Amino acid sequence: MNPVHIHSALAFHGGAARVAGMAGMAASRAGYNVSFSCEIFDGPRAADCMEQKGVLAHILRCAGPDFGAGASRASSSFAEAASPGASEWALRRPASLASGNRTGVLHMHSTQDWEGFFAALLERPAPGRGLLCTLHDARLLTGGCIHPLACRAWVDACACVCPMGRPHAALHGRKLRALLRAVKPRFACPSAWLGKMAREALPECGCRIIPNGVEDPAVMFEQMCGGVLSDFSPHDRISKGAFDAPLEGAAPRLGRAKALARRSMGMARPAKVVLFAAHGGETCRSKGGDKWMGIWRSIKAAVPEAVCVMAGGERLERCNDVLFWPYAGRAVMILAMLAADVLIHVSPAENHSLAILEAFAAGVPVCAFAVGGVPEQIVDGACGRLHPCGDYDGLIRSAVALLRRPAMLRNWSFAARERYERFFTMQRMCGEYLKAYEEILSEQDGA
Repeated sequence: MNPVHIHSALAFHGGAARVAGMAGMAASRAGYNVSFSCEIFDGPRAADCMEQKGVLAHILRCAGPDFGAGASRASSSFAEAASPGASEWALRRPASLASGNRTGVLHMHSTQDWEGFFAALLERPAPGRGLLCTLHDARLLTGGCIHPLACRAWVDACACVCPMGRPHAALHGRKLRALLRAVKPRFACPSAWLGKMAREALPECGCRIIPNGVEDPAVMFEQMCGGVLSDFSPHDRISKGAFDAPLEGAAPRLGRAKALARRSMGMARPAKVVLFAAHGGETCRSKGGDKWMGIWRSIKAAVPEAVCVMAGGERLERCNDVLFWPYAGRAVMILAMLAADVLIHVSPAENHSLAILEAFAAGVPVCAFAVGGVPEQIVDGACGRLHPCGDYDGLIRSAVALLRRPAMLRNWSFAARERYERFFTMQRMCGEYLKAYEEILSEQDGA
C-alpha cells in the first residue's frame, strides 16, 4: 500500500490537528498505509476522560432546570462519548521526518520548527518530493505572524523591522523564505485569501485550495446518545460515523438533534440562544473574547428573552442568563452548537474558521467580521452577516435583527446548513486531500 505520513505539532487540540486526523482517517479508509506523528502529545489520560464526563454532566446541571425551562440531564452514553480517547500518534522531532520513507506522501499540518524541518529536507537527494504542507495560518509566509492583518511586510519575507514589534522577524523570514524556495513544497490552503498570499510570496511552489470541512454534528450527536461509538478505535471515535453517514434526510435529523440538545440543557422553546465560542474564552483577545460580555449586554438589552453560552474558557459557572462553558472536548462543543440560534464570531484575524463551519453544520447563522477567508464562508444576508473588522455596533444590530425575526432566523438556518452540505463537509475536504495524494504518487511513479 502507498504510505502516507501525517504530522501535526499537537495530536488533538486545534484546527490543524483536527484536520490532520480527518485527512488521515480518509486516507486509511481509501487503502493508504497511514501513520501519524506529533511533537506534543496532548491527548487525554484516563483520569482526564473521567473528568470530561464529569464536566459534561456538570455543565448540564449548571444550565439547570430554570435556564429557560425544563429538566436538565444527559444520558450516560452521551457523557461517555465525550471522551476522545488516545490515538496512535508517534512522538517525532520535525527534523527526523526528513530521514523517513522517501516514497509516498509526507503531509505536514503544523510544527514548532519549520526551519529545522526544511533544512533537514535539503539534505535528501530529492528535496520536497512527496511533500504537502497545509497552511492553517500565515506563519510560513511571514516572519512568524499567524496573520499579517493590514501589514504588507510579508511580501518581502518581513525583511524590514517588524511594525508589530516581533523580535527577529526579519532574520526568521529571510531564512524561511530561502528554505522554501529551495525545497519547493506543495501548498494546500483552506482559503483563497491565504492561497493568493502564498502565490504572491512563493510563485515557484504549487498551491491548491482545499476548503476546510467538519463532521456532521447531528450524526455525531445521534451516535453519542445511542452509544454507537463504543466499539470504535480511539482515533475514529469522533469522526468515523460522520464520515460514512449520508446527508439525505439531514433536515429532520438536524431538527431532532437540536431539539434534544436544547431539552437536555433545560432551554425553553421560546429562548433565543446566543453563542460565543473560542479556545480560551473571554481571555482569548486574539479571537475577540475580551469583547464578548459587552456585545452580549447590548443584545440582552434589546432581546430580553435571549440567553447566552460563552464556550471555550476555563470556568464552569452560571450567572443569570449566561452560561460560562469550559473547553472540555468535542462532545461538549457539539452540544453547544446544536443548542444555539446564532453564533457571534468576533475574531479580528481568521484563515478558514472551523467554528463557523461547525455553526453552519448545526444550522446556525453567523455574525462575523469580514477578515481573511471568512467572506468565503459566509454569504452576507443569506446565512449570516459580515461587518468590517471593529464594527461591533453593526455586529450587535445584525444579531438583534436576526433574533427578533423568527422567519428570517429559520430561513438563514436552512441556508447555513445547505451551504455546509454543498461546500464544507468533511467528506468533500477529505476527497480533495485524496486527490492531492494521488497526484503526488502519480508523479513519483512517473519519475
